[in-house]
Amino acid sequence: MNRSILLFIPVFLCGLLLFPADKFIQHVKTIGDDRDDYTFFLIYSAVMSEKKDIFVCDHKGHFVAKYDWKGNFIKRIGQAGQGNGDFQNPTQICIHNQDLYIMDSRNFRIAWTDLDLSKLSYKRYGDLYKKPTHALFKITFLKNGALLGSSFSPWDRNGRMVLFDFNAAKAIKCFFNRYPIEVSQKESDVVSDLYKENTKIDKERLEKHFFLSFYALPIYGIDKQTERILISFQYPNNPVKFYLYSSEGKELKSVEYPLEKKYAFPRHVLENKSGKPLESHYAVIDSILSFKGYFLALVAELDFKKGRCVGKKCKFLVFDREGKLRDTVPVEKSLKPMFISNDGYLLAKDYDSDEEQLLIYKVTINY
Repeated sequence: MNRSILLFIPVFLCGLLLFPADKFIQHVKTIGDDRDDYTFFLIYSAVMSEKKDIFVCDHKGHFVAKYDWKGNFIKRIGQAGQGNGDFQNPTQICIHNQDLYIMDSRNFRIAWTDLDLSKLSYKRYGDLYKKPTHALFKITFLKNGALLGSSFSPWDRNGRMVLFDFNAAKAIKCFFNRYPIEVSQKESDVVSDLYKENTKIDKERLEKHFFLSFYALPIYGIDKQTERILISFQYPNNPVKFYLYSSEGKELKSVEYPLEKKYAFPRHVLENKSGKPLESHYAVIDSILSFKGYFLALVAELDFKKGRCVGKKCKFLVFDREGKLRDTVPVEKSLKPMFISNDGYLLAKDYDSDEEQLLIYKVTINY
């Protein structure tokens, strides 16, 4: 049947209206080519200022680059290193009070500069959070100036979401102490031995527990008006669970979304000594963004055979700020959304593209 005809047929899934993908999201422009100032190695994050200047964080290139709305190169800062002006695998950027904040992950610090990229300042993770075993990931500033970050620890089961007082350099509160699957007490007890001197550690089980912890990295988005937080896991079980929290760390609601294929991930990490099975199916939640009072969660379902991805389906799950699932929107490309502006410009990349490029889309929601 002709696809243009399909668009006019009401299609329902579990009582939800499937919004046509080409009406929901439309490509506007692309930044990235083989010229020196437009070459990217591995884009991890991107943001847009109120003036529509675009900032791109390159994880493998160890730099942050600035472009104007037309896509013209303006400036680049950073190179591999540990000194002033250096980055080591930066992972994420965000804008707060006309400053750009950069997660300098391998240097274990947060850098910040003005939007002209003129001067860098630094603060180490350890100055914020006195738990060096915790890895800190995505950061977002709240209206009151508090810094919200997601984290995981390979050693214990605490502190998945952390609120910081960035200026005072201290943690305010940890909450959302959850894992996507149940871990036995026996597995948890293995890693507690790290804090005991002269204790022999079962390295194989410890390594499995580390990977299990990484799968439990929280993915979250914040509603700009209410500052409610929708949280899930990077690698969820089926059904996928979403949790709605207040910015003070109070759980408000939980929602389950059943995926098409049944699977239990990542249980095989604990059970299979040789790693992943020859054939597997699992899902990845690449991002949760907020736009016009809705949360947009991008879920990718993947089929693997002999370590290679042989099938992938991507969709946006659209939740309102009360945590109710309002819509599902299929996406043709294998997108990783990174940022959406107040007027609906989405910054993303395509995992399946041979070229590392920043894609800019226009998102339209008419509910």
